[in-house]
Parts: sequence; C-alpha cells; structure tokens
Amino acid sequence: MSRFVITPSTLRTKIFDMSFNKSWSELSSSAQHKYAMIVADEISKMDRVTAIVNGGKIFPRIAIAVTPSSQGLDIVKDVLTGIWHIVWDAEEKYWTTAFGSVIVDPEGVKKETGFELIIELIRRRDGVALSRNVKSKQHVLDNIAYLTNARKWATRHWEVVTKPFETYDELVDAVLKWNEDADGGRAEVIEVYGYPEAWKVSKMDSLTGLFADTNSMNFNEPIGAWNTNNVTNMAHVFSDTGDVGRESIFNMPLNGWDVSKVVTMHEMFWGAPLFNQDLNDWNVGNVTDMSGMFARTERFNGDISGWDTSSVVSMYGMFHRAEAFAPKDLNGWNTRNVEDMTKMFSKAKLFNGDISEWRVAALSEARKMFKGADSFTGDLSNWLLKGHKYEEMFAHAANFVNVDHLPRFESAEALEAARVAVTANKRNQTRGDTQCSGSANSVVAQVFARFSL
Repeated sequence: MSRFVITPSTLRTKIFDMSFNKSWSELSSSAQHKYAMIVADEISKMDRVTAIVNGGKIFPRIAIAVTPSSQGLDIVKDVLTGIWHIVWDAEEKYWTTAFGSVIVDPEGVKKETGFELIIELIRRRDGVALSRNVKSKQHVLDNIAYLTNARKWATRHWEVVTKPFETYDELVDAVLKWNEDADGGRAEVIEVYGYPEAWKVSKMDSLTGLFADTNSMNFNEPIGAWNTNNVTNMAHVFSDTGDVGRESIFNMPLNGWDVSKVVTMHEMFWGAPLFNQDLNDWNVGNVTDMSGMFARTERFNGDISGWDTSSVVSMYGMFHRAEAFAPKDLNGWNTRNVEDMTKMFSKAKLFNGDISEWRVAALSEARKMFKGADSFTGDLSNWLLKGHKYEEMFAHAANFVNVDHLPRFESAEALEAARVAVTANKRNQTRGDTQCSGSANSVVAQVFARFSL
C-alpha cells in the first residue's frame, strides 16, 4: 500500500462523524508527530472531502489516530472511539513474503497464506488467539509482542528441513537427550529433528508416558503445535512421581492438540505439580478412560467445562487430591455412560462445582467419591443411584450436611452403603470437624426415605 506524508495542516483537519463498522486501512504516518491516517473503504455516506494529501490525492472520511512512539505504526488508537487497532498490513506482507501466499496444491486444496499460518501456530503453540481490533491497549501490545517474537521461531517450523519421527522409541530417545543434554545431546537432536516445538510427530499413535517421571524433569518446551491427530493413547503422558528435586516443570499450552482419536487419558497429568492450562478446545468425544487424569495435581484449575464426555466409562480418581481444582459448573458434561466415579473428587479440597444435572443411570460404583472434599455442598437430589457400591461416598466431606442434597438410591443393596456413607460423615462432624444439627440416626433415617422401592 502506498504511504503518504501527513502534513501539519492535515493534523488540524476537522474529524467528521463516521461509522466504524467498516474495514480500515493504514495510509500514512509522521515520524515527528506519530500520527496515522485511517480511511474507510466505503464512501457512500461521505459528507464532503476532508483532506488533500501529497499532490492532489483525495481521501474521503479521514480520521486521525494516535500511535505510541515506541510502537511506530504497529498499533493505532482511534481518537473518536478509543478503540485500538493493530496495523496488520505490514505483518501480513512480511509473513506472506517470507512464507508464501495462497496456493493450490495438486489435489486442488487451497493452502493458507503465511500470515494465516502464523496466526494459527501462535494460537496452538502459545495458546493465544490474536484479534484485529481490541479495546485494551495492553492487549494490542501483547499481540504485537507475539507476532514479533514469532519471527524468531517461525523458521523452525517452515524453513528448516528436519526428519520426522518414525517410531515411538525414537521420540522417547530424543526427549531423553533433550533433557539430559549430555555430550551435546540437544545440539544433536536439533540437527536431526529440529526444536521440540516443530517436531514432526504425526506418525505417532501413542504418546504414553512420553514425559512421565524424570523424562520431563527439564522439559518445558512449547509443543502445543504438534500434530497429534493420529494419537489414540495419551496415558501417563505428563505424569510425575513427585520425587523431591526431580519434579516435572512442564506447564505449556496444549489446547491446540487434536485429541479426537484418543481413547485413553488414564493418569495423563497424574501428579504434575505445575501444569495449569485451559484444555476446553479438546475434542474428547472418543475417550473412554479418564481415570486419575488430574489426580494429585497441585495447581491445575484449567477450563474443561465444555468437554464431550459421552463416551467415558471410568472417571475413577479423576480429580483425587487435585488441590486447586475449583470449577463453577460441570453440568455440561454428559456422564450417561460413566460406570465408576470412585474417589473422583476425594480430597479435592476446593471442589464445589455444580454437577446436579449429571446423568448417573449407569453409575455402579462411587466409593469415597467425595471423601474429604471439604468444600463440597452440591445438590445431588436429582441423582438416582442404582448400584450398591457407595461406601464412604461422603465421608469426611465436612460441609456436605444438607440432607436435602443427598442422592436417591434405587436398590436395596445400596442401603448399608448409604448408611456407611452418611454415618461416617456425621461421625466426623460430631468429632468436631464441623457444626451441624440433628443426629446421625436422623440423617440416616432421611436417607432411608429417599429409597424409591
């Protein structure tokens, strides 16, 4: 796009009212005054010509916008609306020039431009979705920083010719060399496979235990852009034994991973001390096993409220001792096929999410499900439990004292389990864990009344 110099007289041009539901383009700037001139691409409502710039060039509906001197023309602020804009033209030109424009491959599939690719890579690698127009100046500055930083690592994805991983053992070996860095291990890995963020792992059907235990002790690379669309097994990928001095440090965005073919996520983040990222974009519709997935995590409280859990059969210990997990609402989960929720929220000290609408017709085991879940006060009165393995379901759940929130039980076999579940809790309360009214016997009596026999 041509650039024009804004003269001092232009800076004093009257600014007319205009619609901002248009596409705007940057035309010019002044190094001295740090102004930019913005013009709409629609002139149907033009009242009059407002400026003549650079030898008779006429531009309708001119608005003057201020841009910080430290940023040059990276961002502009419209003085009428207060909305900040990224000047995308220069960035689009850079990425298109460096990494190509739209092309059509031999199969007739349209490819993205370099700019569209880098926006997608930033979203997956860094977990950041860039926006053209935002109201926050800081947000714009952050976006610019991501684009600027991307110039340093983009070539690792596009320009360096690297070897794809053919086998799982090959990938494990590269991870170990990267972590140990003994005898120039990292340099060797980079020469063959490139940097971890650009590793070609599309042939992998399993990542089980890849960064488990000491494998991930020194690994905290941005691997969110990995192509995982063929992976079916993600058990133990980031699990950690918690050995003192050898804990995992991994905490990078993974929301861009394609997990649509994954069947098991058993103990995927078990004991991962630092991991705390949103995973709400994951398509987990084929996952059947989520047992122990976030058990013993210290910081995880990422958004997973939108997951499709309709295929899950086991949630055994899924959030057992998940110390920071405190979602507001998980009612969007489809739990119709879940058979085992044993210890699901046991000792999850902060958990008090709304799960009142869960479908539990298939649930046959829920032993110690809320044992030690000190914050849980949820209403489960719509639950109808048909199994009989519910021992200590609410034991040590200090604040679960409202009998109207208890689930209903259908089978006679659940009677003793229900008695144990409630009396254990009341026994803890009478010992001084919390204050409540009524005796253990009266509570149990009300549990009996909930049987639908």
